[in-house]
Amino acid sequence: MPTAILLYFDPPSEQRIRSLWQQLARDGVSNDLPASGIRPHLTLAVFDKLDCLPCEKVLARFARLTRHLDLSAAHFGVFFQPEITLFLAPTPTRTLLDFHAALHHSLKTHAHNSWQVYQPDSWVPHCTLAMNLNCEKIAPALASFSSIALPVALHATQIAAADFLPLTDLFRYDLREE
Repeated sequence: MPTAILLYFDPPSEQRIRSLWQQLARDGVSNDLPASGIRPHLTLAVFDKLDCLPCEKVLARFARLTRHLDLSAAHFGVFFQPEITLFLAPTPTRTLLDFHAALHHSLKTHAHNSWQVYQPDSWVPHCTLAMNLNCEKIAPALASFSSIALPVALHATQIAAADFLPLTDLFRYDLREE
């Protein structure tokens, strides 16, 4: 089972994202994420195999040394492969990209078969809003987003490891406050 490393948000940020999920559900685009019970997040990495005990120690230390991240999601986007996915995209600031690269570096001896799309220099930071869509749902989704004021402020406060599917947290740690 693959393991993902996730960045979780504070409750107000989660609510902002959940309201986007709910808007897409009301507009008939997708109800998959609200119905799934998962928390809004950014996926930082996915590994086919992760040595959990050493990884947990590494992530606990990484969290203690890493401050909360303030992100600004300035646009919506669409991935077309491997399936149509709508997302909210935080601006890839130097701070976010350095955080992401440092995480991958810290896990390199305990993680195996990192998925290419999440590796530094390939990763597109995104918070999934709807997935597994057909082409007919793109226009209604974009129309649904036309009234959303951008940027959306997000405050990341936790890092976690989770197995999927279904998405199940193995462990999570609070990032250091200022």
